[in-house]
Amino acid sequence: MSIALGETLASAAEVPFYLGSLGAPTTGITGRVGSFGATEVQINLPVSSGSRAWIDVANANIVEKGFGWYAVQLTSAQTAVAGNVYILVSNDSLYQPYEGAETIGVDGGDMAVGVGGPVPIYLANAGNPVFGSPVTGHSWSTGETQIFLPGGGAFVNASTSNLSEIGNGDYELAVTAANAAQRGKIYFHVAVSGAQPYSGFQTILNPGGTGSGPVFANVSPSPSFAIPPATPVMFDVTDAGSTINLVVPEMFVDVTVAPEVVYDWSNTTPYPGGAAPGTSTNQGPGVFNPAYAKNSTVVAITNGWRFTIRRLNGWATPPTLHAFATDFAGNVAVL
Repeated sequence: MSIALGETLASAAEVPFYLGSLGAPTTGITGRVGSFGATEVQINLPVSSGSRAWIDVANANIVEKGFGWYAVQLTSAQTAVAGNVYILVSNDSLYQPYEGAETIGVDGGDMAVGVGGPVPIYLANAGNPVFGSPVTGHSWSTGETQIFLPGGGAFVNASTSNLSEIGNGDYELAVTAANAAQRGKIYFHVAVSGAQPYSGFQTILNPGGTGSGPVFANVSPSPSFAIPPATPVMFDVTDAGSTINLVVPEMFVDVTVAPEVVYDWSNTTPYPGGAAPGTSTNQGPGVFNPAYAKNSTVVAITNGWRFTIRRLNGWATPPTLHAFATDFAGNVAVL
């Protein structure tokens, strides 16, 4: 599984694709962002009902990673249904066509957030990659292996101390817990003299078998737009594989001061002006803080909670939402 169901973080909702040169497909083409034609990149999303369809991807939703790797970043609305996302990238006059798929679901990932894991590397013979002897016994130099971490801005050199040999041309790059701090995809590129270039990606998500952990979805309105004073900020937080045991929403209502903690999950005593837990205006396990207690709500939904946040006397400036959630399986999500 590559993308968490209901994923809201753009860098974790990526459908990667690779542009290889027509004559030398292992040579990646770079510099295409901003110049893709209207129908060059298309995706086909899973649907809850009705027929599936191929749709064109706008340049604004395509990011370049480097060494020929790109990614379509899905919106939160496009990750709302589980299933396979198919991608087709074609322009016969410029590069090799690319056709592939990613999965939206609730389990898995190649490695766990905050844990890390191994990335496989194969050094095939440069002259005869199928039948030639692979490169063995290689002594790694800085710069031969590069990685692009989730949320990063560019490829960086991997530490040679994290590379180990398995045998028969196979090696492993150990991704540390610090490098796996954020969910998303880690891209890698390996260029060794005498070997074919080797590149690809792996997915960092919460541990498989416990679900994807808490997932934030249906966040509105977008923080990039002005919010009228009386308009609420809303979001859902769900967990298909475990029970949520903490949600901490914070609102930045003034960039010059610290954020306001909106909801006290562990408190069961209502603040003045706020309703008691379990009543019509506050059905969650805790209570809202005073600036939000009068008109905000948190209600139970399937596998989680729906927050509706209104500030006393409204918003003076467009606010920014941050939230943190954990579950009893130890998974963590940050919005």
